[in-house]
Amino acid sequence: MLTSLEIKNFRTFSHLFIERLGRVNLILGKNNVGKTCLLEALRLYDAGGDPRAIKAVLLARNEVRIDPARECAVPMLDMLFHKTSVKHDLRGQLAIGPRHASEEHEDWLLISGHDVSLTVVDDPISHRKQVLSVGSLRIDFGGQSRGVRCEDLLLEEREGRGSSPELPFLSPAPVSEDLVGRWWDAIVLTGLKDDVISALKLIDQTVLDVGFVTHPLDPYRRMAMVRTSRIPEPFPLRSLGDGAVRVFNLAVALQYRGFRSEPGGAGRILLVDEVENGIHHSAHYDVWKALFRLAGLNDVQVFATTHSWDCLKGFARAVAEDEENDGVAIRLEKVQGQEQTGAIIIEGNDLPFVVRDSIEVR
Repeated sequence: MLTSLEIKNFRTFSHLFIERLGRVNLILGKNNVGKTCLLEALRLYDAGGDPRAIKAVLLARNEVRIDPARECAVPMLDMLFHKTSVKHDLRGQLAIGPRHASEEHEDWLLISGHDVSLTVVDDPISHRKQVLSVGSLRIDFGGQSRGVRCEDLLLEEREGRGSSPELPFLSPAPVSEDLVGRWWDAIVLTGLKDDVISALKLIDQTVLDVGFVTHPLDPYRRMAMVRTSRIPEPFPLRSLGDGAVRVFNLAVALQYRGFRSEPGGAGRILLVDEVENGIHHSAHYDVWKALFRLAGLNDVQVFATTHSWDCLKGFARAVAEDEENDGVAIRLEKVQGQEQTGAIIIEGNDLPFVVRDSIEVR
């Protein structure tokens, strides 16, 4: 489990240092301060710089442009780096890892930009302009190095083969039911399923069971069906509302992350952007209690962002009422007069005061 984090020259972060991390970490801050960027950095770190993870991060933001020379779409690799790290010397390197790293930095992820140049591209507003173009990357992690060319990063996408790894990331948008269905298949015949049903009962106490079936309009798609004590026939889980779907996805993802990872090994991180999406304010406390419990049982570290005051209140109450809940709130804010982001750590004993005094969370 990561106990601290340092990020250098990644997107909006010239240098971000978070001195303390918990089992469950709630990221707070205003818009455009870097909450999602922090999750992306952790996503790349958890994947060890896997090119598929890099591609997924870029495509999630539509960071692709047409290269006139190649007459094809290429990923905007320059967007991975803090603007000053590339602009000043036409090169860049980003670094992500724990604060107390080994001298060899084998537990750090280092990504360097190479073949950097100024390229003329078509722009829908200014028609043509010069942009920085990063042609290739060198990726160093765990004592090993690899290179990836810009034109190769989307190769599998264009040829219709391969897919992104099942990354530990839940975005604000609905998660593919096919993906959640694969997670469900891995745990459905284990005792892990029961905890998911218990979590879903926080939203609807009548829930008895969940299963995945072939979608009636597409034999290549699946959909989640739920059985309850109040309706005799199974019906789509989505009919219970966005809150039920969100809680189900969170619980399944946590169980799957623990099930698929080696004890004490890497790959035990769950990332959730805007964790409160779809969940009623009255349920936040109970949902956080369930998430703390499942994170502890599965030895999974959770990083979640929020804009919701009710979400923070539920988090603070869950931490305060159980000393074993290792929860940390992290508020990101721009350092005045500098192109740098700072992190304020709010631990268990201080969380009730933050709630009591209505300290701004966004």
